[in-house]
Amino acid sequence: ESSNPHEDKVFQNIGSVKDIAFIKFQDNLFLLKTPELMSAWMIQALATGDKNPLPLLVSQPLKLKEPPSEETILALASFGFEVDNIGGDELVLRTFPQCLKNFPYKEHLEACLNQKSKSSGPLTESLKDVRVEDQAGWGHFHQKAIEGMTLPVLIELEIAVELTYDKIKKIL
Repeated sequence: ESSNPHEDKVFQNIGSVKDIAFIKFQDNLFLLKTPELMSAWMIQALATGDKNPLPLLVSQPLKLKEPPSEETILALASFGFEVDNIGGDELVLRTFPQCLKNFPYKEHLEACLNQKSKSSGPLTESLKDVRVEDQAGWGHFHQKAIEGMTLPVLIELEIAVELTYDKIKKIL
């Protein structure tokens, strides 16, 4: 019997290779697709969390390939993101939704808007497919995302897969 009643809910992040994280849960090993993990965490937070805008002390410039449409800016505002055009193609982020305060929202917003420029679908569809490729140093965000979602949901969404002896044997 465990002396810590919460010990069975703790994931141990073992390490990562590119966009795959290795985690240990109880005595089992899992592989996680980190871009999909972060997108799922963001979508869950936006669906269930507080979307009231939280102002940034200093507006953050956004690195975008092209400025978003007025429709996209209005859609962002409905999620709690205030994006302001400060002249030409220069855009800054002024607020973000409170539910994303422990989330790398700026990087995901930039990736979403840069991907959105390639698609004509609604913003919510772009959010589902956001992939921030460079997640070096994001281990603490991955840990929070894992803690914020259940392992069965991650497995169902095909974000996590258990690394069993039989699966390793098939690979080798």
